[in-house]
Amino acid sequence: MKKYAILGLALLCGFAFFTAKDCAAKSSDPAIAFVENLADEFITKIFTAKSSEKAKVDNFRKTFLKNCDLDFISKFVLGKAWRTASAENKESFTKLFSENVILTWAGRFKEYNGQTIKITGTRPAQSGQLYVDSQVISPVPNTAPIALVWRLKNVDGDYKIVDLIIEGVSMAMSYRNEYAAILQASGGDIAKLTESLEKKNKALAKDLGI
Repeated sequence: MKKYAILGLALLCGFAFFTAKDCAAKSSDPAIAFVENLADEFITKIFTAKSSEKAKVDNFRKTFLKNCDLDFISKFVLGKAWRTASAENKESFTKLFSENVILTWAGRFKEYNGQTIKITGTRPAQSGQLYVDSQVISPVPNTAPIALVWRLKNVDGDYKIVDLIIEGVSMAMSYRNEYAAILQASGGDIAKLTESLEKKNKALAKDLGI
């Protein structure tokens, strides 16, 4: 879907916006520094790494799992179905959902073409969370910047990503709406949703050649 292509590309731009000079002077703001450190790691392990596609996806997966609050995100995107799901269904959904996001974004690696990000500040979000506001700047002249907002949650003293908002479109809410439609069509059967995710993941992995 086009909206996920935009979300994925904007995220990848966000992970690759610093040059070596930029990396030399990190922000003293912990939330901004968190985003900056992610950028460093992704530049080294994905965009400039001379490694196989599988190695890049594996490194992306490790960093994604480390820096996102997947339990929180999974609970939100599954919506009210989370409350009645068994522990086994929750575990299976979280695993398959996470892999789906990873493989979807990994498919956008080659779309990066020199975009940069300008961080414009931070502001409080609900439930003690925090927004980091930024803009994706295209290298193409006269191209309007894309608004990219990182929603962060403090988990045991460390920041974790819980959502990305691109031009007002929430990644988490988009997934929630998509999965709600699938669940409604299947009479609320979570097994049907996880089955669908498993098929999508296999297709994505095949397309990536991994």
